[in-house]
Amino acid sequence: MISPSQRRLLTPRRLRRRAATAMLALVALMAGMLGVAAPATAATGSLIAPKLFQEPKAVGETFFTSTWTAVEGKNIATSLVGSLDGSQDLFVDDVLKITFTYEDGSTETLDHNFNGDGFCSGIRPVPELDLSLYLKPGKTTMTIALSDYCGGGGEGNSDIYITGAGTYTQVTPGVLHECKGGTEGNWRFHSYVSDSDGLVVDNAALKGRKAVRALQVPYLNIALSERSARATYRAELRPTPTPQANGITTELIAGTVGCDATRTTASYLVRGLPGGMTLTVRQTYRFDPVKSGDRCEPSGKVTCARFWPTLEWKTSPMVGNPRHITLLSVSTAQRFDFRPDDAELGAWMVGQDKVHAGKNVGLLHYPGTKEFTVSAIGSNERNWDNYHQTSKIMVDMPGNTGAAGCPECIHMHWRWSLVTNAGAVRSNGGFGLTNFTNGRPAVLRGSPQKASITVVREHLDRDETQPQSVDALVNDESLMDGHPIVFWRTSSAGIQQADGSFRDAAFPQLSGKPGDLGSLWFSPQPPVLPGPA
Repeated sequence: MISPSQRRLLTPRRLRRRAATAMLALVALMAGMLGVAAPATAATGSLIAPKLFQEPKAVGETFFTSTWTAVEGKNIATSLVGSLDGSQDLFVDDVLKITFTYEDGSTETLDHNFNGDGFCSGIRPVPELDLSLYLKPGKTTMTIALSDYCGGGGEGNSDIYITGAGTYTQVTPGVLHECKGGTEGNWRFHSYVSDSDGLVVDNAALKGRKAVRALQVPYLNIALSERSARATYRAELRPTPTPQANGITTELIAGTVGCDATRTTASYLVRGLPGGMTLTVRQTYRFDPVKSGDRCEPSGKVTCARFWPTLEWKTSPMVGNPRHITLLSVSTAQRFDFRPDDAELGAWMVGQDKVHAGKNVGLLHYPGTKEFTVSAIGSNERNWDNYHQTSKIMVDMPGNTGAAGCPECIHMHWRWSLVTNAGAVRSNGGFGLTNFTNGRPAVLRGSPQKASITVVREHLDRDETQPQSVDALVNDESLMDGHPIVFWRTSSAGIQQADGSFRDAAFPQLSGKPGDLGSLWFSPQPPVLPGPA
């Protein structure tokens, strides 16, 4: 970053020159990526452009070309590709004109703004191709909005990339992709590869109704025994193999990052475990569109769309094991920042409806007022079965006739009661028998998985997205006047495979039929608020 003494020397003319310089640097980068000629510049210097590949189009196929018009300046591109040198990374209140030329020959000229808080691109209105500039954060901060991507400067290897909707540059932390639903008016969401939280989804909305602010994976713990000694290895999902505690490294597996109309995926390889054992971790965030006749709940009366925050893992084959290494468990932590209707406050509820046919059908609920952790999946019949979150002041309970409760909520159901399949709600339009898993939990068949759900209060004055332990966040604080953050944690020794490997999954995608557990669901219909008296 620029020191105060340097900043005093930045006259408006110099600032304009640097802003123009940056634009010309980006022109050269864009030209290298798209295979078009860069405009002539007054200075020399080589650019190593990142490889551009596109899906579903062929590698190197051009989506669009662009021309850039800027004020005075010369090309000092090398200062923006590679490490920032601390003297070309500040742009203050300069607006440059950018002309986009699309495939059909049409053009559009937009203002490109640099703000005084560091590198910031704001393109308004958003072009049809959603072209934007992305800054690899490194140690910078990112403020993400649909048409404004900002960083507070850069420290070391801060590469700048240009990409459009439907295209990908090389996988780099902080590069954000916008994924649009395949059907007009369905899901729209962003995803990006983070520095240490794996693949992150943010700003997911269904037909314009906000549902999710962020979905991410703070860490995993792999517990092993070697003869009689036990050890636990913490792994954060980082894209490059920088050493972590206990010698663990993680890295993105080439070719596994993808984003399309209904899902975004990424896979990581965990190395550094004893005996050469490895762990493959795959994240899949799937967003299904609203489907006619789909029934996300027993009454079948709520228009809905499902989504799955699936986290799968698999060990390397554990055969020929002279060190007698045994997998005790893989424990996963997923962070769900739900934001129905983009409301900072609201209400939530954990429910229990795992009752046997012929017994009391009444629902148990835990509205709670303070941070907590409860058991979700295990051997205890007291396990809780579902979580609901609304932007309203309370969660509406379902009726005794089987009418849906809280139709505007985010719904997490990892088990349904036996009476649902026994036909107790058929008179209200339920469909009974084979659709709701007979009280089984949302796990792969044969899984020994246990799971818990934790709800804590968000603190805006500190970063708690990657705690050393989720339990450390539970401090008996009130949830009544704060935004709730949900952590879903699983622990499993896995299901042994024919090749000697072990695997399991959190929120797996199961049958895909109505009543499929493992999915969350949300309605595009906003909450009905009480009218005037």
